[in-house]
Amino acid sequence: MRNLTKTGNNPLFLFFIPNLINIFNNISIILVTMQMTSKFNGICARCNKAISKGTRINWEAGQGARHLSCDQTVILKDGKTLGELALQWDREHKDDLTACQRVEQMMNDRDYRDVPEDALWQYARQDTQRNPYR
Repeated sequence: MRNLTKTGNNPLFLFFIPNLINIFNNISIILVTMQMTSKFNGICARCNKAISKGTRINWEAGQGARHLSCDQTVILKDGKTLGELALQWDREHKDDLTACQRVEQMMNDRDYRDVPEDALWQYARQDTQRNPYR
């Protein structure tokens, strides 16, 4: 007599697995937007700005959290939202030097050897571009 106590050897288990997979594949998920108070700090999926804990948000599975005002999205130039423009700017400037990299570069440059490090930091911060859409 066979030992059927192990799950992998159980013929009933082997019968139900393919059927369960078919059932789950045929279920369509209905996305529902829920309005709630955010439990955590986060980033808005539409505008890419901060969402602080306790803010009223719209949340949708697979879409993430959004400010209530962001669901009344204003289309800016070229038919893009503010969030899309911010992401595009980030992609275009991903290879730009950070302020730290600029300070290191200036410290190694002979022209800036006698300049105090605080001043170098100030120059680097002024020179580093910031995303205008954030």
